[in-house]
Amino acid sequence: MTESKLHWWQAGMIIVLSLLLAIRLAQFILYDFSSIEMFAPLEKKLDFQVSDIYNAVEEKKQVVELSQDVIVVSVDECNREQTAELIRLIASYEPKAIGVDLSFMTKKANNDTLMDAITNTRNLVTATMVVKPDTGLYYERQYVSFFEDECDLPHVGYANLDAAHMWNIVRTFVPYVLVGERDTLRSMALELARIAAPEQARRVESRGKEVEIIDYTDYEIEVVDAARLQNAYVAERLRNKVVLVGDTADTKDTYRTPLHDSQAGVLIHAYALQTILSGRYIDEYPTWLNWTIAVCIGLLLIGGLLCAVEDQILNLFVRIAQFALMYVLIVCGCAIYSRTHMYADFAPSILMLGFGALSFDIVYALYCWEQKIVKSIKTHHKK
Repeated sequence: MTESKLHWWQAGMIIVLSLLLAIRLAQFILYDFSSIEMFAPLEKKLDFQVSDIYNAVEEKKQVVELSQDVIVVSVDECNREQTAELIRLIASYEPKAIGVDLSFMTKKANNDTLMDAITNTRNLVTATMVVKPDTGLYYERQYVSFFEDECDLPHVGYANLDAAHMWNIVRTFVPYVLVGERDTLRSMALELARIAAPEQARRVESRGKEVEIIDYTDYEIEVVDAARLQNAYVAERLRNKVVLVGDTADTKDTYRTPLHDSQAGVLIHAYALQTILSGRYIDEYPTWLNWTIAVCIGLLLIGGLLCAVEDQILNLFVRIAQFALMYVLIVCGCAIYSRTHMYADFAPSILMLGFGALSFDIVYALYCWEQKIVKSIKTHHKK
């Protein structure tokens, strides 16, 4: 059956069925397959987005600027008394704000020293956690330190990170959540921003987005070991910055990011805070636009394959163009992100390029099989 013998309605039917099959296969891979619990061991591989490529490419090609707004102090081996002295030392250098991403679950002999340091530092934010029940609209606060309900803390921010599983990649943060019907609890990053840069914090709230994408590529966050702060020259770098204090060596508080397989939670909070302070937010093109582009590309591919069905050289050209276009989409996505700080999700388009050809082969093979059966029946009746 040659392409010239196809009626217009037959060609249209092949194109439409191929396109619908390709769309369904692409949706299955993007939305259904990755959510099936029986494939949980594969979830590490499935937690991938095209935007991760954009981040990796952007990191390689540009000179990263050292943040002048945020610095992290590592307290990997400090006890509570040392932590209290460290907080006082940091406060003496007049940072804009201090965030303590540590938990103190049990009471110990030297609690008073620590509590005094925390409660007397008015620009200090302590960490808490929130959980959302399976049934209910509001979050519930989950204390991570014994003193959270015993004293008046100046500022509190929740330290939850957007990772349902240890292998999930942390790409975003939630600026604030509702705790109860009226109370709003801010993330540690946003609470620190409210102290250090109120206008930038208000900008986040005015955007009204449930999640914000963390910018990992534009700045590098300096990490200073607590012991090095005894050097006045090193400690002077804390002045007029936001200082986050945390344990960078705790394996229980490490997560995957688009750029690293293991990164300390306090560093992720630092990058989220830097995103707020810099005001360089990453936005995404709407889903409907991504899928409109994908459908148009799928339609173009299937139409090309149908036109080339009887011409092997033309068919080969279309197949080569199929893979070339995948590469072009990734390059375009990287360029768009680099120039505009926008994520163009070309994952649907790439999948449509792959499944468009497969769907056309299936539908056209079924069409040819059906025509063969019809021809056989007509031949039989003539005999």
